[in-house]
Amino acid sequence: MLKSIFAILLGFLLIYILVGIWSAAYNAILIGAGMNISEAMQDLSTTSIIVDAMGALLAAFCGGWVTANVAGKNAFAHAAILAGILFMLGIVSAILQPNPQMVWYGWLLPFLGVVGVLLGGKSATRTRS
Repeated sequence: MLKSIFAILLGFLLIYILVGIWSAAYNAILIGAGMNISEAMQDLSTTSIIVDAMGALLAAFCGGWVTANVAGKNAFAHAAILAGILFMLGIVSAILQPNPQMVWYGWLLPFLGVVGVLLGGKSATRTRS
């Protein structure tokens, strides 16, 4: 039971950390390209949206993979639980903190998270078989 909880929390924490690192790195690139910090944080270009979505998907994949590997038994089920938690938190975030300029993107992120986590969990179970 504790191993299951630890696996899910570790996957969630990894997602959180990787998204932060990805965002910070991309903002540093934008600042290096001549944007000031407030411009970089508010950049809504297509490139920024794609880069952010790729980072979210990659982080979710890694979180699902780690969760499944740490869980051991019923690895994919643990990744699915993480995906459900991520989805619920993403929906709550989209409702409570809507971005008036990109409402659709706030609703897209929970789905990207679910897809990434489930793909990561599936990948982990395939490498063990």
